[in-house]
Amino acid sequence: MHLCIFWGVLLSLAITIPLTFGWFRFTLSGEDDYRMWFFGVRLFAFPLESALSFVIFHALNFTAILLLVGVAIALWRRLHNVGLLITQEFAFDLFPLVLLFAIAITGLALTASSLFWDGDYYWFISLVHQVVVVTWLLYLPFGKFFHIIERPATIGITLYQTVHQDREREDWQTAPAAGCRRCGEPLPSAQFIRDLELTLNDLGQHYDLGETRGLLQDYCPTCKRVLRGEAYYQLMGSRFV
Repeated sequence: MHLCIFWGVLLSLAITIPLTFGWFRFTLSGEDDYRMWFFGVRLFAFPLESALSFVIFHALNFTAILLLVGVAIALWRRLHNVGLLITQEFAFDLFPLVLLFAIAITGLALTASSLFWDGDYYWFISLVHQVVVVTWLLYLPFGKFFHIIERPATIGITLYQTVHQDREREDWQTAPAAGCRRCGEPLPSAQFIRDLELTLNDLGQHYDLGETRGLLQDYCPTCKRVLRGEAYYQLMGSRFV
């Protein structure tokens, strides 16, 4: 599912953006051949009636089908998975998928209009396609696909942790970072833990587990999942299994 959506979107953008800005273009070369240009540099010519020309001219259709496969799997999961049905929100989780589905369908409809409908409704379909694409781009910061932008930013968090860990190792006056309260696994730098607690307090999010267990930030990711599982089991008993 993720591979189909990822490559469907990425390859579609890799084709659409260069064509939109004119980085890639095609011109007639003789009577039956087309020539591809890239930033004004001639690349190669190919006959119009050939398998290569079919693949080139329908590349966006292939990426649209790939995207539809991924979106179909995602929608099926979100309509049948009980865990997702409980936690998902239409605006955050489903609406971006609906927009991707509409982009792919309207894109394929443009080809259908050209090949099968003698160009009928092409202007209307093109307008709808453009509106849906722009809507999806504007909606990126507000839906699940914001992690396209957000995930690369986690590189900064890794660098932040590494820098403070190196500083604390070099500075003998600084106490080493505490370990996990449950398993003793080393946690990120002490500075990172303090900054995280301050940020959560500013957001009004308090994860105090009680006097005996301390804060949730005092545990490693694995032990956090174990604690969550234990809490579910205590609440549900044998039904949890």
